[in-house]
Amino acid sequence: MPIVYPRKYLPMNGRFYCVTNKEQHDLAKEFPECEVELCLLELQSYLDDHPDMQPATGNKAKALIQAWFSGASATR
Repeated sequence: MPIVYPRKYLPMNGRFYCVTNKEQHDLAKEFPECEVELCLLELQSYLDDHPDMQPATGNKAKALIQAWFSGASATR
């Protein structure tokens, strides 16, 4: 039975970005060493604490998620 991830909502400038089940499955495949739900919760907490880092568009949110999972130092 496949894993069903609950949707996660990341804060953006004035709204939220929904990380869908499919996106989370893609992240799990691309970054098997990461626990997807935990990493997304950490990113959500980081964005809550650093509103200046909140993305303005969906494409920027996707890029931020990729950077976060790859361990880019610019976001941490």
